[in-house]
Amino acid sequence: MPGGPQRSNLDERPPGGRKRDPAVDSAIAAATRAIVDEDGLDALSIEAVARRAGVARATVYRRWPNKNALVQGLLEQVALSVSIPDHGDVRADLVDLLQQELRFIEHESGRLYPSLSVSAAGGALTDIVRQRKASLNTVLRRGIERRQLRENIDPELGFFLFWAPVYYRYMIAVAEETPMEPDFIARLVDEALAGLA
Repeated sequence: MPGGPQRSNLDERPPGGRKRDPAVDSAIAAATRAIVDEDGLDALSIEAVARRAGVARATVYRRWPNKNALVQGLLEQVALSVSIPDHGDVRADLVDLLQQELRFIEHESGRLYPSLSVSAAGGALTDIVRQRKASLNTVLRRGIERRQLRENIDPELGFFLFWAPVYYRYMIAVAEETPMEPDFIARLVDEALAGLA
């Protein structure tokens, strides 16, 4: 009914008619994340998740028909939207936007996000990238309107110029088990803006 309350995936009833148990969904998601975090994506399987979550394999299969669907579902759960800041200054907006993304990959997805392959993440990853591009394009467009940036900036190149270093620096920090420099994002933005201003 238009205007009525929206149902989440957890409210959907399987073919048998029973309402899905949110606690079971949470246990499956936690098990999936733990396996990827500890042993990597190659160690992930429906059987391993069921054993870790303490549920039957059929319980997992009813929710996720295969490993890729399981990964996509988990990514959709941890992929939070970032808000588009407007501080009146393109530098401040870019720093704020990138710091939000860093908090997402540090605290929401942990080691999961950089561990995922494009094929495993599927449409969920595509949606995240599309949303991130739109957010950054908004900030860059405002910077052009305020005459803080050149008019001929390529938005696609701008996306890789700002987002990619944050992801790669984070993955290196994970691999080397060393923290990122607190001022990394600010320095990144300053260096990039030196060529775009």
